[in-house]
Amino acid sequence: MIGGKPKALLGWINMGGVRTPIYLCDLEREKLRQSHTSTHTFYYDDVTVDPRFEAIGPGPQAGDLPSSVA
Repeated sequence: MIGGKPKALLGWINMGGVRTPIYLCDLEREKLRQSHTSTHTFYYDDVTVDPRFEAIGPGPQAGDLPSSVA
């Protein structure tokens, strides 16, 4: 939880010897289930999206694709 809101931390970097989280993903609280064996482990009943692998910008538009030349 960060600021009382559920987040998934998808990556970490080392900044001057301090492990720092990067790449956060928002989660919906009602889709979280706490593990029966660990108070610090949760399961998420949905699919998350890693922002590092999302397409940037709009998808291809008509006229964007090269035409074939014979």
